[in-house]
Amino acid sequence: MENEKAEEKVEVSQKKKGNGLFTIFACIMTGIIVFLATNLGQKASKIISPDVEKTHSKSNLLQNVKVELVSSSENGKEKAVVVATENGKEVWKYKTGEYDSTELDTFNMFEGKVYVYLVEAGKLKALDKNNGKEVWTCSTDVGRSAMLLEINDRLYVTSYYSSNLFTINAKNGNVEKTDKFEYSHPFDLKKTSDNIISFKAQNGSEEVTVEYDISTKLFKTVSTNKNSNNVSNTSSNTSSNTSSNTSSNTKSNVTSGYTNSQLIDMARKYYKSTV
Repeated sequence: MENEKAEEKVEVSQKKKGNGLFTIFACIMTGIIVFLATNLGQKASKIISPDVEKTHSKSNLLQNVKVELVSSSENGKEKAVVVATENGKEVWKYKTGEYDSTELDTFNMFEGKVYVYLVEAGKLKALDKNNGKEVWTCSTDVGRSAMLLEINDRLYVTSYYSSNLFTINAKNGNVEKTDKFEYSHPFDLKKTSDNIISFKAQNGSEEVTVEYDISTKLFKTVSTNKNSNNVSNTSSNTSSNTSSNTSSNTKSNVTSGYTNSQLIDMARKYYKSTV
């Protein structure tokens, strides 16, 4: 009997000892887990925080950033750089390709609500204002010497040698609609009311003002003006009898009734005033 009681005491003692060891082991493991979680969390925050701070910092910087398009030409080729700066310090830079020079502008830039829109030799691109990275490129050629309006996440785009008005989704660059108008050489594209945009164009020797309702998708000619400059220039060109002028005028006459030099001059004046 005494032996049995002694054995029972030993078994109880061993169980208590085992439970105590398990408790100690569990406490140690819990401490290790807490330690690792705390330290890894701190390291993770150190890795993530700089990127978040950098993004926020750039977002704040770009509220006052200045974006410029700087183009250059050499040996009949043109290229450009879009540069974003603040207080004279460069924030980001985007370089274009190189293209053959023409009488029209190869590059046009427009600042939108979220993106900087760049027309590069007819290709419309959206650049992220935060870093200058290309977000999307429109698959449709919108033409050189382009004009653009951004209204309610839509872009309305045309160009000087086009008779099309493109409606483009500003988020992804997809062309949603192409509306063709009957006049040529549009210019002075602007928003005139909540649902109306307007532009001027040529109808032979006449200058017309055209409105486009973005809700109904319809054009309306609202005014027509006779262009007196065309008459005087035509008579001047007719009176010139030199062979060089004759060949030049023959080559530069276009369907609008304007010479190429007149069209170029009009386009340049307009685009210089909008840059």
